[in-house]
Amino acid sequence: MNVRDLQRIQDLLQDEEIDEEDSSTQDYGAIQALYGPKKEKKEGYNKPFKAVVKGNESKEEKAIWEEEEVPESAGVIEQEDQDDREQPEYEILYKQSVGAQDVYMNMGFKDPSSMSCDQMVIKIKLPGEPMAKVDVDLSETTLLLRSPKYKLFLDLPRKVDDKRGKAEFDKKKSELKLTIPIIARSARQIIEEDY
Repeated sequence: MNVRDLQRIQDLLQDEEIDEEDSSTQDYGAIQALYGPKKEKKEGYNKPFKAVVKGNESKEEKAIWEEEEVPESAGVIEQEDQDDREQPEYEILYKQSVGAQDVYMNMGFKDPSSMSCDQMVIKIKLPGEPMAKVDVDLSETTLLLRSPKYKLFLDLPRKVDDKRGKAEFDKKKSELKLTIPIIARSARQIIEEDY
């Protein structure tokens, strides 16, 4: 860096009032010397950028991933605005495995709260709907039930083990009962996630 470069930097940093009339008479040669030649816009510059990855040219334009690439547990569920199916009645219950050490003298470190529960039981009433037409998608945090008459989307209150659940359908009551193990959490995880 020499004295001439320092002088140019000083000129740039000085506060000057710029007259609009003077700006038209500026020496463009000096500007080109400082900032380089003016770059011309190339044709098609304003068009949006589109990248094509080799091997993916024939894919549908809106598709980002193949179905095989998205894991089942991703839980991507589309909500349809014009869906006129009813939401069925449902209730979420908690179930605890209690032994003698829990009942007598409270030696098992369990309490009656839902935090000590091992399983979540979801009862869904589906009057007039045969079990063959009911589709249930379950992930760790969501439940989606679809049938010709009903549609139910639930964000589950606790994370569950979606691989070990059990489903029963009572034909007399037209009720689907899902029993799903709750993923156990440490006290530290409970505080971090819930509070």
